[in-house]
Amino acid sequence: MSLTTYGLIGSGYRSGYFLRLARAMPDRFRVTGVVTRTAERGAEVSAEWGVPTFRTLADLAAAERPEFVITSVPWSVTPDAIRACVARGLPVLAETPPASDVDGLRALWSDVGRSGLVQVAEQYLLNPSYAAAQSIVREGVIGEPSSAQLSATQLYHAASVIRGLLGVGFEAATVNAHAFVAGTANPSTRQGWTGGTPVKGVVVLVHGVHEHSGRYAHVAERLVAAGYPVYAVDHPGHGRSDGPRGNIDSMATTVAGVDAVARLAVERHPAVPAFVYGHSLGGLITLQYVTGTPIELRGAVVSAPALDVSAADPVRRAASGLLSRLAPNLGVLKLDPGTISRDLDVVRDYQTDPLNHLGKMRARTGAEILRTVQRMQPRLESLKLPLLVLHGAADKLVPLAASDFLEQHVGSTDLTVKRYEGGYHESHNEPNKAAVLDDIVGWLDAHSLS
Repeated sequence: MSLTTYGLIGSGYRSGYFLRLARAMPDRFRVTGVVTRTAERGAEVSAEWGVPTFRTLADLAAAERPEFVITSVPWSVTPDAIRACVARGLPVLAETPPASDVDGLRALWSDVGRSGLVQVAEQYLLNPSYAAAQSIVREGVIGEPSSAQLSATQLYHAASVIRGLLGVGFEAATVNAHAFVAGTANPSTRQGWTGGTPVKGVVVLVHGVHEHSGRYAHVAERLVAAGYPVYAVDHPGHGRSDGPRGNIDSMATTVAGVDAVARLAVERHPAVPAFVYGHSLGGLITLQYVTGTPIELRGAVVSAPALDVSAADPVRRAASGLLSRLAPNLGVLKLDPGTISRDLDVVRDYQTDPLNHLGKMRARTGAEILRTVQRMQPRLESLKLPLLVLHGAADKLVPLAASDFLEQHVGSTDLTVKRYEGGYHESHNEPNKAAVLDDIVGWLDAHSLS
């Protein structure tokens, strides 16, 4: 099978999908280069992905002409990027939509539509769940469809899927807009996981660095089954949230995001106690939140909190602060995915998850962590909230000493600490995860009734 080569215009998180594809299938795909706006960003991309970067399309094509170019840039600049490719005779694969409005689409078509070099990709109908629904419709299993309702996608993606399910294709269609409220059963979204009754409490889940809340689906399912709906949010620069990948912007912004989803959770479940559950960086964020001005809480669970005081020495703090201001997106620390769990399937899934950030920790994120750790001790001493602390005794990412420090300095008299012998960083993803989740549910049950 021949090797396919392609270039990329843009270096945001969407371009990461195509870079991961080439990394995962080196016998099938190779990236010839990436066009970035600045040399600084280009250096970051080269360091993270091992590919050359250029400031212009002309330079990329001159170094090695790819078979085609993928545009992965905002709507406002996509049309010009496509025109530039066509002007050089380069086939281009564009994400939907290739322009931001109807006039822009018409102007783009006028310029390049007949070149035969532009392919616009609308991928949602190829999603396995939508493809299966299409197959059922086409085989007549449900008869002739007269309506299609979507809650999993939006805007032009939704229009594409609806047209496909109804078999409308490119025919003229009349669009009628109506507002209505429909009930849902067991929804699983980025806003939360909910289930049946009775509800004993509600949990706000706070994920760790370089990951996203979707990695906690199995945790949420266990808690929901025990009577605890779960709500979560992806931090800035993480998962499906906006921002440079891996850059939380600021601890204050991140904590505000947790507070917003916490208020949503208690608004939807006003009659039951609320808890916060944070892992790793999420554990540190949780401690920052509960020692500030949180909503009314019954307790908190912190797993391997990123509270490594040994890293907060004056030299590191000064250096991190400088880098945070001058080069906030610079990669400064490589984290080893192999240390998250003893379960190799968990490690493999982490490394191939397109919503994870596999590059180095950003300077801004590192600085915000150090600054928060430095100021945490007096906040802990005034914390009286019931706490459950979980930590793998063989954690190589966040030392067990972090939880020891928490235990020594927290003011709460209702403190439970679980140290799992031989456990790695993600206790909820270890081979003994069922027992860990049982410990969490048992603690929640004991405190939801108090």
